[in-house]
Amino acid sequence: MVTPEELEALDLMCWLRHGDDAARLAYCNQSTISRRSQQALQVFHPFPSHGPGPHPLAGPSTLLQMEREVHQLYRLSGRSRLRLHAPYWASRVLANQLDAGWMVNPARQKESVGAALSLLEDRVIDAMIAESSQRPADDNPRFFSFDLYEVPLILCVDALAEKQVSKSLYCEKVLAPMMLEACRV
Repeated sequence: MVTPEELEALDLMCWLRHGDDAARLAYCNQSTISRRSQQALQVFHPFPSHGPGPHPLAGPSTLLQMEREVHQLYRLSGRSRLRLHAPYWASRVLANQLDAGWMVNPARQKESVGAALSLLEDRVIDAMIAESSQRPADDNPRFFSFDLYEVPLILCVDALAEKQVSKSLYCEKVLAPMMLEACRV
């Protein structure tokens, strides 16, 4: 058995792949994250890997899967923050608006949807936001998916090519207020 802090450190390192980001979300320093994740690894992978190639116990062991399930129940009971994986374009906005019971990955992290689904399946993260084109199949019994919002937008800037106005200035001064007003309707 490992402590919630040790498994959190290991899972944050698996999810974020960067000690400083993991430390920031765990409210500690990078050396603490490293030490805690190493302690968890000693429990789940007690024998060092010999030679090149993947560790013989690579991937979630049965014990690790069971621990993650227990620790996810711990998070779901409100005793620790839930983990939300969001695309880079949404995580910065969410980070400032999420309830204190949630944590979200940094905006600079660009994770493939397949990798994020794997993290969700392994109980490393508790939820994820994906674009509708990347959602799991509706007949997949492992995941529950629902639409958060639906806003069809079309942005055409082709006509600007001949004008002397910069596209970024046009988007900021003309299109952004127009889109905000359209979203209020």
